[in-house]
Amino acid sequence: MTEQLLTGDLSALFGIDIDTGADEGTTVSHLLCNRCHGRGNFIGYTGRVVGKCFTCNGTGLSAAAEGRAPESSAIEVSAIQTAFAKARENGLKSPKLRLDGFTFSRAPDHGNNAGAIYVKGAGEYLGKVIDGRFLAVRTCDEPTKVKVVEAAADPHKAAKAYGLKTGSCSCCGRELTNKESIDLGIGPICRDKFGW
Repeated sequence: MTEQLLTGDLSALFGIDIDTGADEGTTVSHLLCNRCHGRGNFIGYTGRVVGKCFTCNGTGLSAAAEGRAPESSAIEVSAIQTAFAKARENGLKSPKLRLDGFTFSRAPDHGNNAGAIYVKGAGEYLGKVIDGRFLAVRTCDEPTKVKVVEAAADPHKAAKAYGLKTGSCSCCGRELTNKESIDLGIGPICRDKFGW
């Protein structure tokens, strides 16, 4: 009964058809935004409405309910974590990669984000790669997210492209002087450290 009321309320409120499925015991709670719990507004700690919810953009519905594609932050980017793990395994204490205008650097072991990879662009913090996903800060716009995810999804390819474009190794930042290194876009020591 409650489910039927909630489904009807959501259908009327948002002008959408909600199919609850044939299974007994199915709930519609998965349709509500998990940040604002379907209110569509961000409520401050005093109980005052501060503005519309950033997650659902004020609709009160989850991405699945609205039929939106998942955010780019959910795209698998564990390849960069694998590259950093290999570099650490090969003796590099603080691995860093310069890829497509972004700097990827490993978070310190003693901090709150131990094991994460910080991402900066033009000196500004854009987010971090953790658990195979890129978690962007609010100020990171969608085109930037897409570029970060693209670089992090295939760091070897992005590192070679950076080296060929700039003439510097994307791993250590040194100028490439050896013909083979110039052709490959990465220096020989860095290739060994990152397992490329």
